[in-house]
Amino acid sequence: MQGAGLTALQQNDSGLDGALDLVAGFDDALVHGLARLGEERASALTALAAVMAVTPLGERVGEAVDKVAAGSIADEHLMALAGARAALFGAVHDALLGRFDEATGRRRTAWAAPAGAAAPEHPNLLAGSRSWLRELALAGWRGVDHDLVSGAAQTLQAVLAEPVMRRLAVLLDGLAAELRAASPISTMERLPVRRWADLWTRALVLSQPGAAAGAGSEPVSGRLLILGVDVHEHATVIQLQVELAVRQSHPQTPAKVALLWAAHHQLGLLPMASLRERCDDLLDNPLVVPSFPQYLSGFVQALDPAPALVGFVVEMLSKAFARLPDRVLLPWLPTLITTFRQQAGDQVPVLIREAGRTFPGHLSAVESWMPPWSGSAPVPAAAPVPSGGPAVDLLLAHPATCDAVAGLLGCTGGWREVGDGAAAPVDASVTALLAGYPLTADALADLLGAAAR
Repeated sequence: MQGAGLTALQQNDSGLDGALDLVAGFDDALVHGLARLGEERASALTALAAVMAVTPLGERVGEAVDKVAAGSIADEHLMALAGARAALFGAVHDALLGRFDEATGRRRTAWAAPAGAAAPEHPNLLAGSRSWLRELALAGWRGVDHDLVSGAAQTLQAVLAEPVMRRLAVLLDGLAAELRAASPISTMERLPVRRWADLWTRALVLSQPGAAAGAGSEPVSGRLLILGVDVHEHATVIQLQVELAVRQSHPQTPAKVALLWAAHHQLGLLPMASLRERCDDLLDNPLVVPSFPQYLSGFVQALDPAPALVGFVVEMLSKAFARLPDRVLLPWLPTLITTFRQQAGDQVPVLIREAGRTFPGHLSAVESWMPPWSGSAPVPAAAPVPSGGPAVDLLLAHPATCDAVAGLLGCTGGWREVGDGAAAPVDASVTALLAGYPLTADALADLLGAAAR
């Protein structure tokens, strides 16, 4: 069944090919300019209008094509054409995604547009942006020169100064920079036709009133906990994306509570022992057990900003499978898989490696295996009393660094007494091995030497 689906995924689709051909025809018109349409390119726009006639954009696109052919092009006509191009690409994307999901047996939650808040409008800046984009469309990529690119400088400077227009500003600035670097474009042998048309289309869409409406938000109050910052650099702007959690004053869903606990642990406010104790209390409370999978989903989502929790997540998953009743565990499994795919895709290999280190590698060892977090593992035999020597004497004389590292790693054992006698002799076979294969040791020596310098 799945093999047949994968075979179908590789087959050509005339609908997809036809849509991409229509886009290619419009992109070719942009190369030479909408002010100088030949018969072939006019036919490409007519074909585009014919296909879009069945859509809500049909009337607008048909009118735009007629106006372009007559040489009377306004902003709304270009927006209709850009919308038709974007609609075709959206259909291609959704079709390919649907075929992929069908071939792989995936189920995807239907996307719902968020209720966005109205963003402050800057009609003059939006109009200036559309004006420059219109000049590009009329001249075509082949007709772009330094003067046409420089004409956007004042608008770009004003748009970059408005934070709410940053997405449009980066697009316009990037397109202008590429056109400036390529000018005079008329002498170029090959053009990045698809890329420039993509940037032009996206910028024109964002320059429409209402396009910059913000995503829906939920007001919160409480203590802000910053986990980390992602820095996105552009030639002229910089964006800081903050990974954070908010300690809210009102009750929260279990997943949010788990995210907050993960944030506290990441910041050193919640020791691992306390975090483990909280989760064990949840499993021991029959009233909370049905919601425990939601807590686990929150910890899985926290793996991206807090990857050090991977071992704890493996532990909690193991406890969930061991202690949750089937009526709770079985309905939750599809949600767990979806959460892994959507929220912790990059961490799944790390989780698998951690589980491989934690669980026994052979069935014969399962019966005698004890989880490392159970506290029931056999007590290891006491280590032999260390012998003395120059290195041991040095550590005893200067223990501050060792104590600091031990505290960082959570080592609770104190210093041990040192017996008399020289240190144990080094195995000669190990020495021969290091001497015969010195590359790694030499590289590490160079690395440490460079760090010391």
